[in-house]
Amino acid sequence: MKFLYTLFLVFLFNICFSQENYYPGARRGFTRVNVNLPKNANEKKYKVEFYLTINKEMEDCHTAKMENKFQKKTYGSNSYYEASSDYQILIYSNEKCGGKKMSKKVYNEPVTEKYQSKDSFVFYIPENMAVEYRLLKDESGLSKVN
Repeated sequence: MKFLYTLFLVFLFNICFSQENYYPGARRGFTRVNVNLPKNANEKKYKVEFYLTINKEMEDCHTAKMENKFQKKTYGSNSYYEASSDYQILIYSNEKCGGKKMSKKVYNEPVTEKYQSKDSFVFYIPENMAVEYRLLKDESGLSKVN
């Protein structure tokens, strides 16, 4: 009986104090991306912007924007972001095009989070896309405009 009691306590301890975060599996056609930020001494002074990117063949004078937003979801006590498989790419053209084709990276509107290196940021994205991020220094205070 003591053995069963001890085994139960070990099992309960492992469940309660496990450091691993659990997330759902990726849907068909999607991949899971974990973004681990490096440790930073002044994490409170920074924010991070996450972008969904895709490469698109277009003329050299064109610019483009992707219409696909991240949706923040939760699974248990863990939060993650999921992109839609239904997206649209808006291409803006200049009147004076050279007609030269090239591959360009197209971005969506970013999602901004506080910088933290303790846990991973988890994204579920379509397999033909990627996640990129950039750091922003959080300047406190507002500037008055005259």
